[in-house]
Amino acid sequence: GAPAPPPIWGDPAKWAQIKQGMSWSEVRRLLGAPGRTTTGVFGEVWYYPDESGGRVVFDRDSRVAEIDKPQAH
Repeated sequence: GAPAPPPIWGDPAKWAQIKQGMSWSEVRRLLGAPGRTTTGVFGEVWYYPDESGGRVVFDRDSRVAEIDKPQAH
């Protein structure tokens, strides 16, 4: 069969559009659903696809506070 298409979040152009202050729904629209989420002291953390990849940290107001793009392999 055909190889699986790369996940949306694997596209650096999508990460370039993620900005601080974005809402959950805006991030989900750009990157798709996270592979893993955790709830931290300050808010939720979304991982793409897990801790070894990229992450988006949300604050208590459910807005993007921090963005760690996945490292290119």
